[in-house]
Amino acid sequence: MTIMPTESSELVHAVSAFMVAARFELMAFASAMVMFAILSWARAHKDKGKLVEESEIAWGTNSCWLNAPSAATAADKMSSSEGKQADMQLNTSSAAEAGTMCTDIIQPDEKAVVQPTKAKAASPKKVQPDIAKEIMMMRKSASEKNLKGAVSILESLRQRGVEMNTTIYNSMLDVCVKCWDLEALDAWMQEAKQVGAADVVSYSTLVKAHMLNDDLDKARSVVREMNEAGMQPTFIVFNELVNAAVSRGGEESVVWDVIREMREMRMAPNQVTCSILLKSLNAQTADAEVVKVMDLIARIKEPINDILMSSMVSACKCISKPYLVTSRLQQLQQTKKLVGNSSQTIASLIKAYGIANDIQSVWRCWMDMRSRHIKPTSPTLVCMIEALANNGCTNDGFDLVQQLQADPQCYDVVSVVMANSALKSFACQMRQQRPYFSF
Repeated sequence: MTIMPTESSELVHAVSAFMVAARFELMAFASAMVMFAILSWARAHKDKGKLVEESEIAWGTNSCWLNAPSAATAADKMSSSEGKQADMQLNTSSAAEAGTMCTDIIQPDEKAVVQPTKAKAASPKKVQPDIAKEIMMMRKSASEKNLKGAVSILESLRQRGVEMNTTIYNSMLDVCVKCWDLEALDAWMQEAKQVGAADVVSYSTLVKAHMLNDDLDKARSVVREMNEAGMQPTFIVFNELVNAAVSRGGEESVVWDVIREMREMRMAPNQVTCSILLKSLNAQTADAEVVKVMDLIARIKEPINDILMSSMVSACKCISKPYLVTSRLQQLQQTKKLVGNSSQTIASLIKAYGIANDIQSVWRCWMDMRSRHIKPTSPTLVCMIEALANNGCTNDGFDLVQQLQADPQCYDVVSVVMANSALKSFACQMRQQRPYFSF
C-alpha cells in the first residue's frame, strides 16, 4: 500500500503528539514519587496527625491532576490532523501547569520541616574538694607547728564554696592547741559558736587547752558554759579537771568543788574519779578527808575493779591510819561490791590487810581463794608471805610453803616465789630458826 504525502505528515504529527503525552505522563509519575519520599521523611519527624492530613490533601491533589482532562484531550486529538497545532499548544500549557503544581506540592510547608536541634555545650562540673584529704593536710601543718598553713587550707575550702561544718572547725581548734596559740583558739571557737558548729568535742578541746595552760578556773568556766549551751560534759572532762586539781596541789576545797559541780550536772563520780582522789591521800591527810573519799567509793553502784583496788592498797601504804581503808574494804566485801574472783584482786586484798596488821582478814582471803579452787599465782603468794612475815607469823609462813610444795599444782609457784628478792629476809629468818630449812 502506497502512503500519500499528506497521510505521512499526519502520521508524523500523531506520533509526535503521542510522545509528548507519554513524556508528560512520565514527568507526572516522577513528581509523585518525589512528593511521596518527602512526605514520608516529614512524617518521621513531625506530628503524625498533621502530616497524615497534609499527605491526604497532597495525594488527593495529585490524583485529580493525574486524571486531568488534558491528557485525554491530547490522546483524542492525536488522530485529528486539523487540531495538530492547537493540540500541541494545549499539551505545552498543560505541562507548564503540571510543573507549577508539582513545584507547589514538592515544597513542603515550612512548619512541617523539622530543624535539627543544636547540642548544647555541657557546662563544666565543679570538682568537689576531698574534705578528708584537706583535714589530713591541716593536721600535718599542726605537726609542723605551721598554723598559717592550716588557716590557708581552711580559707581555700571556704572560697571554693565548701560548707564549714563541725569536723572542719574541730580540726582547726586542735591545730591551734598543738601550735599553742590560745588567741587563735578563742577566735575560731567564737566563730564556731556563731555558726552553730560547736559541739562537745569543741568545748572539750578548749578545756584541755586551758588545763595545759594551768588555768583551772577558766577550764571550769568553759565546762559551765558548755552545760548552759545544753551539752552534757563527759566523764573524761570532769576526771581531767579532778586530776588537774589534785596534781597542782591545790586546796582540798577546790577538788570537792569540782565533785560538787559534777553532781549538779547529774554525773556521779565513777571509779576513775575515786582512783584519782585516792592518789591525793598521804600521811598528812586528815582522817575526815580519808573517810570522805571512802564514802564516795561506797556510793559507786558497779563492782570495784582491779584498778580501784590497787589504788586503795596504795592509799593504805600512804596514810597514817590504814584501817580507815580496810574497814571499808570489809564492808564492800560483805555487800558483794568487792568480790575476789581473781588471784590479782585477792593479792591486793591480802596486801592491804597485811599493811593494816589484820592477820585474821589476811587468812580469810587466802582460805576463800583456796576454797573456790583458784590457783595462787606468784604475786599472790608473795603478798601472803610478806603479810605473815611483817606481822611476826614466820612459822605460819613456813607451814604454808611446805603445804604448797606438797601440792603438785602449786610446786612451780613456790620455786618462783622463793627466788624473789622480797623474801630474802624471810628465808634468812627461817634458817636461823630451823637450820635444816630449805626450799
